[in-house]
Amino acid sequence: MVQTHRSDATEEGQRGADRRAVPGSAWPSLGAGPSGPSSAGLHALGDTIRSANLDSAVAQIAGLRRWIDVVEVEVVAQHQAAGVDNRHIEQQLQRVGRATRRDSRRLTRRGEAVQANPALIDLLVSGELGTAHLDAIASAVAELGPEAASAPDLLASLANVSADQARGTARDWVHAQKSPDDIEDAERKRRRRRDMRTFTDADDDVSVLQLRGDRASIGEMKQAIQAAAKRLYERDGGRDRPASEHPRTYDQRLFDAAHGLITGADADTGSGLVRSPGTARPTVVFVHHPKGTGGSDSPGRSELVGEGPVSADRVASVLADGANLVGMICDDDGEVLWQGRAKRHATNQQFLALVVRDGGCVLCRASHLHCEAHHLTPWNAPAKGRTNIDEMALLCSGCHHQLHDGEQTLFRDRRTGVWRTRPATPAETPNRSPHRGSTRRGATTRADPGCRADTRAGL
Repeated sequence: MVQTHRSDATEEGQRGADRRAVPGSAWPSLGAGPSGPSSAGLHALGDTIRSANLDSAVAQIAGLRRWIDVVEVEVVAQHQAAGVDNRHIEQQLQRVGRATRRDSRRLTRRGEAVQANPALIDLLVSGELGTAHLDAIASAVAELGPEAASAPDLLASLANVSADQARGTARDWVHAQKSPDDIEDAERKRRRRRDMRTFTDADDDVSVLQLRGDRASIGEMKQAIQAAAKRLYERDGGRDRPASEHPRTYDQRLFDAAHGLITGADADTGSGLVRSPGTARPTVVFVHHPKGTGGSDSPGRSELVGEGPVSADRVASVLADGANLVGMICDDDGEVLWQGRAKRHATNQQFLALVVRDGGCVLCRASHLHCEAHHLTPWNAPAKGRTNIDEMALLCSGCHHQLHDGEQTLFRDRRTGVWRTRPATPAETPNRSPHRGSTRRGATTRADPGCRADTRAGL
């Protein structure tokens, strides 16, 4: 069993000193009481942080939070190594620490990852990785085994991405490690475990319907619900109506869309269909990698965009169910070989190619169903952006507006392939114009009107 760092008092003492030296943090003596830090020590720490300027206060809070995260995962890993089972640890976290079941499970998985690779503690201390990155590693360990915690390429990839991108980066890495046989075997196992449960949430007396199954099936249902919810959004007024005046929230639209798809009831009247008879069949996008993961002799693999690898049988099943199927061929680096003709608006084919390449929002990994084709150089900027595949990227509406409002530009790191932002140059900044419904004073930058495809081909 992997030993933790606590066996060597001298090393642990030096490690503790290193943690207290984390840049931007200050560690006043808390003075331990019978059950933890003294009230006076905690109040002194709070006064120190509150009296600082904003930049300093945020840095100190971040340092303190990182220190607590490190101590917490070390404690969990220490007791796991001593033979305490995860169920008991999780029960203690829930009972004493008031953690939710989900958070307590997340902590024990972090502990398992640290046991598999104790060096992860040092990466947390230094700030090279955050807890979101550790959770992504823990997910890889849960799926592939403890060796994943020390995989150099996974750790290098995570070190170059934001917290929002960590989970998707690790998921893509896990998918790349699997052979077609592994994918088919995992798909069969998940398929056998499919079920539906109903129960009442004791906290607020709300009824819950829970579906579990293989990724491809759940992914198809999720995409169908999200597409129906998008139609409801447009029917409720879309962008032409302020969010505060919409009759339902985003989560309520998802519920209404799911209810309508299952029962055939209209989301407002309780009768009829949510989808009109003329609505196109759902489109499922698969990408085929000729060499797969096993070199030139590998038969290749297919992915359901947004959900990951699927078996050949699953592709055939989707076709048999009457969905539109769009196929894309990629080179060894995952780049789409076909590129559409340049024009102001992204064509359906160009948008599908972006879906295949990016999978979803390149900044926060939101589903492609919520994304728009963003010009890296805005169409109406002095530099006159062009609508070419290699000059666009998928962004969700939130990230898209944040990028334009903050006068940032998006670029792809050539060394790591990770999408990043930087301040836009004057040539990359579009003309400013008033934005309808904005609560900000003065004008704000409108998202480039040429960024959206005219239609989404049923996506």
